Amino acid sequence: PVSGPSPIPPDRWDNDCASASAPLNCTASTAAFLVFDGDPEYRPWLRQVNAASAYARGATGDGEKLLVVDNGLFTSHREFSGSDKVTTDQLLDPQQVSVPAPSAPSDLNHGTPVVGAAVANRDDGSPMHGVAPDASAHLAYIQIQDAPFVIGDLDLFDWDSAPSFYQRILEVADDNDADVINLSIGSLPAISFFNLASVRSELGGVATVLAQESIDPADRKVFVWAAGNSRFPSASEEFYETPDLEAGLGVIFPDELEGHVLAVVAVDSESMIADYSNRCGEAKNFCLAAPGNLDFLPAVDTDYGTTTNTNLMGTSFATPMVSGAFLVLEDFFTQNGVKQLGNTEIAQRLLATANSSGIYADHDIYGRGLLDLDAATRPRGDVRVLVGDLVDGSSLPLAGTELGLIGGATGDALGRAFEGRQFAFVDELDAPFFLPTERLVRDRSGNASPPDLFRLATLGEQETQLRIADWNLSAGIAPKHGGEDPARISRMTLRRSTDSGGEAFLSMREHPGRHFGPFRGKETQLPFERHSGLAAPWMSFAAGGLGAGGSTRLSSGGRVSLGLFRGASMFLGDRAPTGESNLAALLEAVSPSGIFSLQAGYLREREAAMGIAPDGALGRASGRTFFAGATASHRLSSDWSAAVAAFVGRTGSNMQGRGVIRDIDTLISSSFGLALKGSDVFTTSDVLDLSLSQPLRIESGSARIDLPAGRTAYGEALRERIDASLEPSGRELDLRASYSRSFGSVDLRVSAGWVEQRGHVRSREGDPYGLIELRRMF
Repeated sequence: PVSGPSPIPPDRWDNDCASASAPLNCTASTAAFLVFDGDPEYRPWLRQVNAASAYARGATGDGEKLLVVDNGLFTSHREFSGSDKVTTDQLLDPQQVSVPAPSAPSDLNHGTPVVGAAVANRDDGSPMHGVAPDASAHLAYIQIQDAPFVIGDLDLFDWDSAPSFYQRILEVADDNDADVINLSIGSLPAISFFNLASVRSELGGVATVLAQESIDPADRKVFVWAAGNSRFPSASEEFYETPDLEAGLGVIFPDELEGHVLAVVAVDSESMIADYSNRCGEAKNFCLAAPGNLDFLPAVDTDYGTTTNTNLMGTSFATPMVSGAFLVLEDFFTQNGVKQLGNTEIAQRLLATANSSGIYADHDIYGRGLLDLDAATRPRGDVRVLVGDLVDGSSLPLAGTELGLIGGATGDALGRAFEGRQFAFVDELDAPFFLPTERLVRDRSGNASPPDLFRLATLGEQETQLRIADWNLSAGIAPKHGGEDPARISRMTLRRSTDSGGEAFLSMREHPGRHFGPFRGKETQLPFERHSGLAAPWMSFAAGGLGAGGSTRLSSGGRVSLGLFRGASMFLGDRAPTGESNLAALLEAVSPSGIFSLQAGYLREREAAMGIAPDGALGRASGRTFFAGATASHRLSSDWSAAVAAFVGRTGSNMQGRGVIRDIDTLISSSFGLALKGSDVFTTSDVLDLSLSQPLRIESGSARIDLPAGRTAYGEALRERIDASLEPSGRELDLRASYSRSFGSVDLRVSAGWVEQRGHVRSREGDPYGLIELRRMF
């Protein structure tokens, strides 16, 4: 058997809107959905069009207004309570003709439920609410004999007055700031009944008025017409195979009316075409289906306005569901008071997102499909970021767009710059959606991870050395990431001493800092893992790859060392390099005593600048850093040695392509470290390490960002210019102590530390940590 759609299961109603990269105005919690879906006022006909999905995303028609042309409205009904919820006035110009205000139940019994289906309040104790419960409506009432388009006998049709009739409708819509006009009226036969050439000749004036040619498409009023209720068992097919004449005007005048007229056919409570409803037929391109069997609509009541009609049927009531859906989308696509979709775009979105699967693929019956507010309020198709001035101009895919932060030098700078801001993108229909901008930031610095000591313990690296004559091979052995294989070579260095007292080296997966400063000085030779703050931090951007270099002795007794490295970003504790291959060079001059050294270096980052690595629509960055520093190390006694290091760098960047990040100006960065090492402190074979360090930090610099902020109803891209300081709010200081002692083949190490303002974030309180390691050597 053929059946209509079933409600979206509450546990997965979000679908693609539930992902971490889902847009702000697409994502909502299941709980928010259930608030509406479980409400007693949420009628089955609302569930048929998935209205709760739109409500849970914040779209209820708030602030929008509908114009209804009908016979009258019972304004005192409780469903219309509230200031300016509904207003009413006669349609015809009072200066030309005075129409008595409708008051008899028979004069109010059609317009009242029509308005209710669109905008009736969501209020406790009521049995229903409209499609757009927070919207308002103005009803322009007419008397049947005064309306040229509702005369059943063609011979009585007043062709001459029709243009002025519709011109007056447009004027009333303007006066009430209504963008959509609901016309649940019509009794003429289907357009297939007429000679279309003759009708086109007679109604040219009507088409001229409805075309609104002098008005931008974004501002044209959208007409939503009932297709008609002409299909009865005894009716001839020509009476119902297409919409009534009024609803089918888009067929007769496609060039004039394309984009801003909609025809609506009705489906029954089983979501199949209703027995009474006309079909879409030739109007299939601008026709869609909506529920026409509606229960508990407001009815005329001279007492307290609580009466409801238990069951009403007709395309008259399917039409305000589409008109109300237009109001929901107007609300949904209004951001910070700016309307971001034009009227014709909203109308076309209702058509394009209608459910056209299954039985609704029969376009001759259902046109573009069944109204679907869930699909209408989620991105459709490929999504992209506007980088040009217009929606039909330059754009880049949203896929792959992120801002990687490596090394932690920026701290919370970009997080503060992006806080509370939204990142706009558009779908294939040019509709705007929004992400919290901070969702695009991917912090790879490990600021939220445990301190480095914990990650080192996880690695469990062991040092292995092999010496043959002048050759020395050292390697680090660590568990393979993933844990399936027992071990891997995490790093390896081959050194050869020269006759002149120098040396040469080749390294693989090694951190360049191990080859310079206090880690190679004859005075101290501090363990790199526990005193990495003494190394030039920019070298961490070219770690984990290949390196080559060496040193030579000077006649003065000093030493000059040079190293060239090709690698990727791998800060202490990272399991594997991240990013593309970078290049680095470091030149070091050591004093004859070996106590003091000067270092100068160069870093080229291929796809980042100081670890700021935008991608996708944000653009691509490359950076060149020149840095310099000094180190000093000294053996204080036979058991104690100390070292100090300080560095400063200057980074210039280049942005490739026209992305959201327009420029990153000159960055100044720094780091420093102090270290103290004691041997045989409390007993034989114990070691005490103390260190204080500030990791790499940007001291000055900024990024200029043209943050996409949406679009206007006229297709113009909106942007927010941000000059984001890249200096973090705080300064991280890491105080660390480590005590180790050997018991034969067993090593015991106890470590403790205190990190102040971790990640260079001022608001973070001091973070103590500790670790006990027990290792056995085999």
